[in-house]
Amino acid sequence: MTTFHIVYTAGTIASLLPFAFSLLRSPAARFLLVDNGCGPDESQCLRSVADSEPRFSYYRLPFPDVAPHGTALDHLLERCTERFFAILDSDIMATGDFLSELADRPTRFGAICSAWPIWIEDGESVCAASQTFVGGPYRQLSDGTEVGGTGCAIYDRTALEDALGQVRAGLSNQTSHALGDELRLSFQKRGWNCIRFGTARVAHLQLVLQGNPIINRHSDHLHHIGGVSHTSDVAPTSLPSKLRRVASLFLRGDRSPASNLVSNVNRRFSESGRKQASTYLRKRKVVLHAEAAMDALRCGDPPPTTPPTGSPEVNGRLALFLESLVRDYPDQCERLSSVTRT
Repeated sequence: MTTFHIVYTAGTIASLLPFAFSLLRSPAARFLLVDNGCGPDESQCLRSVADSEPRFSYYRLPFPDVAPHGTALDHLLERCTERFFAILDSDIMATGDFLSELADRPTRFGAICSAWPIWIEDGESVCAASQTFVGGPYRQLSDGTEVGGTGCAIYDRTALEDALGQVRAGLSNQTSHALGDELRLSFQKRGWNCIRFGTARVAHLQLVLQGNPIINRHSDHLHHIGGVSHTSDVAPTSLPSKLRRVASLFLRGDRSPASNLVSNVNRRFSESGRKQASTYLRKRKVVLHAEAAMDALRCGDPPPTTPPTGSPEVNGRLALFLESLVRDYPDQCERLSSVTRT
């Protein structure tokens, strides 16, 4: 069996833990429910769910505060003794046996990646040559290199550990100056000139360099909202939060703050920057509507009217998710309630 590690952060248990029951539709999968800084009540809820089902188990990360996602994954990889190291985001609902869709694997590979966010069009998942950041929704480089994602990933553990031996910061987010001269030169020879890398992407590129390709695989049975545990990114709650968010977007990078500000402002007003901004506005609509629909269904109310996203492709994907949500989510919430009452 394959064990998927699912990391839960504080404030998401009530809305996202019901999805865990949908994952049981894959009979060859086990699930480790990972507590990343949850409060006492949420931690007890996770324990109760883990105790209710033989294929669930519980583990609390040994950090005093909420750990960054890459740090959490590094720690979980250190604990893993199985042939495959598998991860799954907590805001994914399954409608069937997804693991069987990912079971056809070549003899040599780095990772099988799936479960792309609902809000991203397939054509937007290619990282343009001019883009300075590879991560988030990007699962392919402009030269055709597949770089996957971490929504759902099944790694060859030995290959991943070998790759991480060449990567200084493990699976955490990185900038190019942190790569080291040898790795930076190897990337440049391949034309990979990004200066910022999202969770696990440096490791993915190193896997490719070592001859262990990343394989992107579509799953009809995985519906990934994509960003519920990072709601502060799409809906800052106060003016200071919004200002900090905007500042971080314009000042981050691999050079001085002034240089970063100039390059990021120029990029934001370029054609590709405007397209990216439009994509993230769509993300905001999808994530906030999914949250509102889940809140309504937990209260026994009908979900609100779905807003148009501006993308027929995303509209169709969102409709499929909402159809499944209305059909299955109330029962999943009731099962969660019954488990935590006992």
